[in-house]
Amino acid sequence: MPNAQKDAAIADLAEKFRTSTAAVLTEYRGLSVAQLTKLRTDLREHATYSVVKNTLTQRAAQEAGVTAFDGQLEGPTAIAFITGDPVEAAKGLRDFAKENPFSSSRAVCWTATRSPATRSTSSRTSSRARPCSPSWPAP
Repeated sequence: MPNAQKDAAIADLAEKFRTSTAAVLTEYRGLSVAQLTKLRTDLREHATYSVVKNTLTQRAAQEAGVTAFDGQLEGPTAIAFITGDPVEAAKGLRDFAKENPFSSSRAVCWTATRSPATRSTSSRTSSRARPCSPSWPAP
């Protein structure tokens, strides 16, 4: 991939990090194209699901100030950039994982644009779920 294309891909991913309310890092190893297409279709209303190159994603995350995925970008990686209702997107990912045991989430982060009223205060929140940005306000 020529440098101009890489730069454009990095800029696009960085913009997705900045404008999404959340991002879910997943592994797609063992899933068929048909299964991935179904997941994209199911999430379309609330998120975009993209297979990403780890090195480009790491550079885009750094450009956007996202540190939540440090050390997580190994192996086949895809990201669900949630732009709609985060609860419905999470339900869609959960339901897909139940139907397709090969699918797994590695990490979840929320951006600073997530409203304080919707932040989870549950003690059951996964330790893998953390702010995407160091500017995330404390609860």
